[in-house]
Amino acid sequence: MIKVQILIKVGLLIKNQKLKYIVMRSLNEYNISFSEISSLKDIPSDINAIFIDARSDNSLPVELHEKFKIISITDDFTDQSSLLKILPFIFKKNYFYETIIGIDPGKRYGFIVLADGHILFSKQFLELDLLIKSLIQFIEGIPTKTITLRIGNGGGEHFRNLFSKLMEILPKKFCREISIEIVDESSLINVVMNFENHKLPDNILSAYIIALNRGRKLK
Repeated sequence: MIKVQILIKVGLLIKNQKLKYIVMRSLNEYNISFSEISSLKDIPSDINAIFIDARSDNSLPVELHEKFKIISITDDFTDQSSLLKILPFIFKKNYFYETIIGIDPGKRYGFIVLADGHILFSKQFLELDLLIKSLIQFIEGIPTKTITLRIGNGGGEHFRNLFSKLMEILPKKFCREISIEIVDESSLINVVMNFENHKLPDNILSAYIIALNRGRKLK
């Protein structure tokens, strides 16, 4: 059985309340779990990294730097775009090697972003324009060596609307080269049986499965 990978989780050790609020709001936007840390002696074991005020960096014990990835947040951190630029640091990388975006077209569009195999973001979209806005944000903002967009060919009118919109914005919106693949959903009918212990909505699970399977590459 294939298990759906869990989302990343970070710890927050930020004293500046305004800055902490902005970081928390950004983490929520990307569905990234977090825990506020009140004591350095009681840090959860499932933490990937710790976000701290840049001014507090020098006051942390050396052992903490050795055990966790410490990410200093400066005052120019303003929104989720700021978070997107530093996400690779959580995994002790300067950038991701491969980012795959999967989309399951339908009345509710399933949308998921995988970076080096990790689920960074998943969401359902009722409005196509909001999906496109989020798609552009990831394509242009995520630090990654390669990026692939995989779209399921189901969904009828919803697929056609998405495809039409992409063809309209491709020449003028994306500032980096991306690979676009159309995945045959009819070949994935039995794949869902290989997943267990997942808590993803059906259309997001479908987007996840689409992201994991190669499709016909658009030229």
